[in-house]
Amino acid sequence: MYYVKEQYRLTDSDRFLLSIFSGYLFGERESSNILLPYIEIDRSLEPELVKQNPWVESADGERFNLLRKDFFACRDENDGFFDMEKMGCYIPETFSITLYDRAIAANASLLEVNEDLLRALVLIHMLAHYVTQCPKGVLVTPFWKEETRICLALMENNGCDTKFIKMQYHVAAPEYFRKCSEGYLETIAQLLIYFALESDSEPLELFTKLSDVQSENYRRYRDFVDATLDDFGVAISLARNADYINNLWPEINPKYVVYEDIVPILKKQ
Repeated sequence: MYYVKEQYRLTDSDRFLLSIFSGYLFGERESSNILLPYIEIDRSLEPELVKQNPWVESADGERFNLLRKDFFACRDENDGFFDMEKMGCYIPETFSITLYDRAIAANASLLEVNEDLLRALVLIHMLAHYVTQCPKGVLVTPFWKEETRICLALMENNGCDTKFIKMQYHVAAPEYFRKCSEGYLETIAQLLIYFALESDSEPLELFTKLSDVQSENYRRYRDFVDATLDDFGVAISLARNADYINNLWPEINPKYVVYEDIVPILKKQ
């Protein structure tokens, strides 16, 4: 058994998808617009989150060939072979990302897709969590907390009512996001990726092919592809605002956002 973890270095495929992602978020394809969090690549033989999966020994051989033969049947059993969290992990406590190299390689082989592009897609998925769970300021500066504190203090010293502004600046604690439903968090992330990729056929084709064999939480975004950006912004804000209200009125049973909360907002077709 061995464990190898190191800081991840972006590939050309990563920069390609990052430029598309940035183009959607900022209107121009410049990946430097996104201040990337710390990204780690886990090349361990048995990463913690994938050690129960069937590709632990190798990505070839008889067992692997049986998986290739049966993997379309697996999707109906929801056994998680192709869930994106098995290929990467966003860690809200540290705003960091881990990519699981062996799981990505195995899934690329099973799906017969480009491994480098699949790794880039997993990175974009984790960045979608990063973007939707943080305030806008986190994209352009690492010091958003201090800047926000100073800004609010100045406004309050000048007699401004900052109640509603604080709602926009508020970031739900990591433990709050962990209690929101996976259906909500994954639908939001997947929908953001779809919006960003919908005009680029090659990455969109890979995204669609992957979601075809994933569990329901990763396919629900398809119900909302006609949603407006304004509606999407409201859906993103649900968790942050609900947590803010929970903190204001702790005596009330806390509200944790679930998938059903976004259905009327995103106008399910």
